[in-house]
Amino acid sequence: MPMMIRPFPLIAAVLLFALLTPSCGGTPSGENAGTVAPVTEATLRAGFARVDVTPAVPVKLAGYGSALFSESACRWSTGVHDPLFAQAMAVEDRQGSAVILIVLDNVGTITNEIVEIQDGIARELGIEAKHVLVSSTHTHHGPDTIGLWGVILPPESGRQEDVIDGIVRGAIRAGVDAWNGKVPARLEYGTGEESRVHFNKVFEDPDRVICTLTSNCLANSSATAWQAKGSLEQ
Repeated sequence: MPMMIRPFPLIAAVLLFALLTPSCGGTPSGENAGTVAPVTEATLRAGFARVDVTPAVPVKLAGYGSALFSESACRWSTGVHDPLFAQAMAVEDRQGSAVILIVLDNVGTITNEIVEIQDGIARELGIEAKHVLVSSTHTHHGPDTIGLWGVILPPESGRQEDVIDGIVRGAIRAGVDAWNGKVPARLEYGTGEESRVHFNKVFEDPDRVICTLTSNCLANSSATAWQAKGSLEQ
């Protein structure tokens, strides 16, 4: 019988930022120093895992435009500069509220693969698939996982299904390993400003006009980073 766990939306949202941040210990760097609020008691169990999902074959790179007439004109990878990973964080509190966060080094993940990852982890662990969240780093240094960067005429997708299958398997493995590796942990968070790296778009226009760096919409560069600390500090 599947194990019933309750949603953990708040921690899911903020911890997703932690997975995308190389280091979030102490006070975030930036124009203004942030504040750090430690939690001194281990109220959670947290686990982490990372699986290398770097394709073993040349791939059509995502985000560099489509080709005409022949896939030979697509932008192909010529080697590996840095590996691509499926990263996972699993968090569970004392009441059994839990979430598994998956972050993939790719340009984006379509619904079919998201559902496949969620269902695969749910089957392995006996949890509900809705407690598995899947996101992407949106790197353009990885394979075409969407299908947009293939050939225009004749129409040919840029996806290579064997590569996609490997990413899905890696994501499932990372989620399962993170869950099975949970240890007592506590959360710490820090807030600060860093305008050199990012900005947050704030939409107040009811028509949700696109906000750009030069438009007059509200924007700020605040960032919040969380880390879970236990016997495994990551």
